[in-house]
Amino acid sequence: MPECRKPRSVARQPKLGLALAFALAALSAPVRALPPERDAWSELRTPHFVVYSNASERRTREIAIELETMREVMRRVVPDVRRGTLSVDAHLPTQVYLFESARSFQPYRLIPGVAGFFTARPLGNLVAVDVSVDEPLQVVRHEFMHHFVETNIPGVPLWADEGLAEFYSTMTRENEQVLLGRPLPHHVEWLRDHGPMPVDQLIALGSAQSEGDEQEKVGAVYATSWLLVHYLLAGSPARHNQLGNYLARIKDGATAAGAFAAAFRGEPAELDAELAAYARSIQKSYAYWRIPVGDLDVDPPGAPRPMPRAETLARLGILLADPETGSAADAHLDAALALEPELPLALAGKGLVRLAKDDAEGARPLLIRAAAADPSNAQLQYLAALTVMQAASGEGADSAPAAAIPLLERAVASDPRLADAQALLGLALAVDPARAAEATRALEGALQMSPARSDVALALSALYLNAGRLGEAEGLALRVQRTERRPELQAEAERQLAAVQSRRAVELFNQGLKQFSAGQRDEALRTMQEAADAAQDPVLRVELKRRLEELRDRSSAAPATETPSEVSAPAAAAGGAPPPSPDVDRRSQLIKRYNEAVARANKGDLAGALALMKEVEKQAAAASDQFVLPNAQRLVKKWSGKLAGRK
Repeated sequence: MPECRKPRSVARQPKLGLALAFALAALSAPVRALPPERDAWSELRTPHFVVYSNASERRTREIAIELETMREVMRRVVPDVRRGTLSVDAHLPTQVYLFESARSFQPYRLIPGVAGFFTARPLGNLVAVDVSVDEPLQVVRHEFMHHFVETNIPGVPLWADEGLAEFYSTMTRENEQVLLGRPLPHHVEWLRDHGPMPVDQLIALGSAQSEGDEQEKVGAVYATSWLLVHYLLAGSPARHNQLGNYLARIKDGATAAGAFAAAFRGEPAELDAELAAYARSIQKSYAYWRIPVGDLDVDPPGAPRPMPRAETLARLGILLADPETGSAADAHLDAALALEPELPLALAGKGLVRLAKDDAEGARPLLIRAAAADPSNAQLQYLAALTVMQAASGEGADSAPAAAIPLLERAVASDPRLADAQALLGLALAVDPARAAEATRALEGALQMSPARSDVALALSALYLNAGRLGEAEGLALRVQRTERRPELQAEAERQLAAVQSRRAVELFNQGLKQFSAGQRDEALRTMQEAADAAQDPVLRVELKRRLEELRDRSSAAPATETPSEVSAPAAAAGGAPPPSPDVDRRSQLIKRYNEAVARANKGDLAGALALMKEVEKQAAAASDQFVLPNAQRLVKKWSGKLAGRK
């Protein structure tokens, strides 16, 4: 699920002592009064952005066109975007606030001393810029590229993430051409004085730079990252396609070293000499992209729509819905509700303020009211469903998914590009086994739009596992294991891989059972021994070996008159990877009672077997034991039917 992230800007400020930092923050903290009533705002929609602005109509339209141009240039220049391997569509709406001056921007400047910032919120990606400065969209281009890379490519290496963001931040439009790839003076100066760092050291870095790294190392990393991306995309036609190839391999779960060797066809050291020469040459001349505006698929936007005062206050309140500015946000939103008491946007904003404070209980009724008041608004339906689903871990857990599904279905119908709504719909549907096919389609759509969502990949892997699509289940879990850096998701991926392995062991064992029934006893016993040896789950291994010994005893006695029943594999937990194996001793006792019930049934005591198996079923359900439970349920149903037929 999405989370509120601290705003980011391109500006990297030097670290200050704690006391000095607090003093400066107090001095620079803006007074967040309501905007004056004469402050006129408008909304301008383009195919991929929503722009709110108090700048002139001409300036608003210029920047709206530049935003769409930025996206289109990205689509054309990165090779694997052009081929459809990577997507330039954001999985959440991108809303851009344009302030006509530093004075109007000051109350909404969440980061002191910057001309713009980017922040990810549950309602969408929010961007705010002061359009009175030179190059107001540099921060937007930089952060939009970060968002594009991190949305598409799980575990993207730092050099590619930062290098691409810096490269695209330089995009400008002159007359009827878009220029991309002009040098950044601070990087050129660093490289002149120090030279690039070795490529093998650069690509060995993880996905984020440590806060404790010395300034010299940070400068080397960012300058060399920019230089390498610039060389690949603009300076070396022979290597242009290699960067897209590399990113696609990283996306598919390859290691950084393996992807580099395959995409760049050689060792990192081979690039060192090329980069050193390029660092010298770029001091004097450089290559860059010139793209005729007429070649870009960018339609001019329509006319802006004037925003009423209540809507303006609500939109600005939502921009301030951050943990540190929640009181100012509430002041804006209360003023909006005083003008329009049931304004859906203002109700949603009040809910967002509470979500920013981790108060889902307080946010839920507000967001449900907002969604009911505007049922065609996909974002409001999604936000209401998000808080409803958060109840799934507390009181009302059983009914939460069913209550969220109608909201999410409306959200997806209104905006099929809202990937987070698709993902949440898939998770809600997955709770009901009868709707597994619908859940699978929803999660597949979400993952296609937002490939870096490890939680979605694991939920889809679990559905594939339960459907017997073991190769696809394993592929997704492996990708998460290789690229995910959050320990809890790595652990889930490992459990999912273990579940796939268990399913394969069970399938192999059942293949042996079929051979046994066909009279191929020796071959069957070898197959089942291989399956039992391969089982990594200790309880499953014990059970398979017990069954194997039973069949060995039977094979040495008279020929069997009954076909041995197959073993069932544990099901994956709905909506995610399977849970960790419960305590082995407890499960062993449960399996022992299960086997006692089966033995009673084999001796003809079906009523006694059924009574015992119902106890096993109840205990397995209480323990959420996904190995024993489905088998017990199957036999309870089967034996109940047989007993009913005897009456």
